[in-house]
Amino acid sequence: MPDTIDLNTTGFAKTALGQQEIQDRSLGLSPLVRRTLVLVDGKRSGAELSVFLVGKGDIEAVLAQLLDLGCIEAQARSS
Repeated sequence: MPDTIDLNTTGFAKTALGQQEIQDRSLGLSPLVRRTLVLVDGKRSGAELSVFLVGKGDIEAVLAQLLDLGCIEAQARSS
């Protein structure tokens, strides 16, 4: 994940590919990565999503994988 993304202030939203992946499961995502993709809603920050991964994985690595695959996009959060 790029160093410029602040997990506390950056929100994440599904792309069209991410929406399609939820339906098709064509990318073969691990259960943890897929669960995180399902939880991405355009409202939660990376820090808020990390609560769901406590003890299960590294949120930065999971989000980086989803970003690299084009399943999610980073968004500036409005106040």
